[in-house]
Amino acid sequence: KNERVAVTRNSIQDAKLGEVAPPSANVVRFDNDIETFDSFIKKEVRVIAIGASVASVAFALHPG
Repeated sequence: KNERVAVTRNSIQDAKLGEVAPPSANVVRFDNDIETFDSFIKKEVRVIAIGASVASVAFALHPG
């Protein structure tokens, strides 16, 4: 299944995702963490690769 995965372009997560994502993954790159997380909130993607510090703040502001 081609799962859409959001990641911030040229980030550490982007580099690591390239190593571990299956070939079927549809990686969608955004210019910054806000756009990456926003795509998840808007349900444009089901999966995000984002740093823990950004995720903790983002999910605290947008629980559930």
